[in-house]
Amino acid sequence: MVLGNPENIHRRSNEQSLLKDIAYFEARLEEMGYNGDCAYERAIVKTFARLVEERRDSLAGLRASIAA
Repeated sequence: MVLGNPENIHRRSNEQSLLKDIAYFEARLEEMGYNGDCAYERAIVKTFARLVEERRDSLAGLRASIAA
């Protein structure tokens, strides 16, 4: 793997983007609490939790492709 390769730079950029997304959604979940006070907040909590899992899955796939 050549780090200066444009493909690898793009993958690293995607990795950083996914990490930032995960951090954002996790921080919002911490601020709101994981239960939500009303239906609206519970829907947001559910959506953010799903987005975190999706980003983690994408990150795992991306890291696997980088390691290969």
